[in-house]
Amino acid sequence: PPDNTAPGSLGIRCTQINLHHAAHANLSLEQWMHSSKMDVGLLQEPYLSRNKVSGFKDFNVFRGATFGKIRAAVITKKSVNAWLLNQFSDPDQVAISIKMKNKTIVLASVYMPYDSIDPPPSNLLKNLVKFCKEKRFEILISTDANSHHTSWGSSNINHRGEKLLEFILSNELFILNQGSQP
Repeated sequence: PPDNTAPGSLGIRCTQINLHHAAHANLSLEQWMHSSKMDVGLLQEPYLSRNKVSGFKDFNVFRGATFGKIRAAVITKKSVNAWLLNQFSDPDQVAISIKMKNKTIVLASVYMPYDSIDPPPSNLLKNLVKFCKEKRFEILISTDANSHHTSWGSSNINHRGEKLLEFILSNELFILNQGSQP
């Protein structure tokens, strides 16, 4: 999987990937994270076994629900001092906080369902961004947005993409895609 963040920008190395619920993808990711020395994996659609994110024996696994259709998770090396932000987590969004030397950062893995009645972002994500602004925490949001906009490499623009871009701009967030790959 690609490394979608600038190394050193947060003091940790992280990556994002949609695993499409495939067991082999989980195993490949775990091996790749070891070999590339990644600290954090921000996952969408992880493989589930008995309704549990499985396959990451050497990592802490954070998920926002104990049951249901879990579509977001975060994995961290055991050495990363992280904790789940329950109030900002559900089956489609997992938010963790990491204590660094002199600051706290928040990482969120978010799955935005394409068949949602309302366009993205969810109220839970809006509340998380508001919380981080109030606390002056840095935030990195990793998402499978199921939204199209040329601003992040799509070849077209849809209503979901327009609404998501409005949210990004109105909250002074930045798109960190590398190149034109969605």
